[in-house]
Amino acid sequence: MDSKKGYLVVLVSQWSVRYPHSMSNDELLTRITIDPQVCHGKPCIRSLRYPVEWILELMSSGMTTEQILTDYEDLEEADLRAACAFAARLSQIQRIEPVVGKNFCSTPNFPEDSPSLFNLLATIVVML
Repeated sequence: MDSKKGYLVVLVSQWSVRYPHSMSNDELLTRITIDPQVCHGKPCIRSLRYPVEWILELMSSGMTTEQILTDYEDLEEADLRAACAFAARLSQIQRIEPVVGKNFCSTPNFPEDSPSLFNLLATIVVML
């Protein structure tokens, strides 16, 4: 997180695409875990220490689903789809608008130009 600005992101979907015999996006997203004790809090696949960004990089580099599943036997096909569903949900953010606010901290040991908790957290994310 930027030391001067914080961003609050809320994932909201307006629609859901579902194919016969497949998990819904909401079901897939339950496979994505965020735990501060695992991979520094990055979104991971089922707490297996495979960050979503890493799975997406493998896929974008040209590796097929079969190649990834062969190389990483503890992953399942639904895990790869979950990574894509997570990325799709994140891409629905229309814009991020930082809220400009005054530093409300009056602690003497807190430098005036340092970010206050308000400035770190007070950001509005406008969704589709």
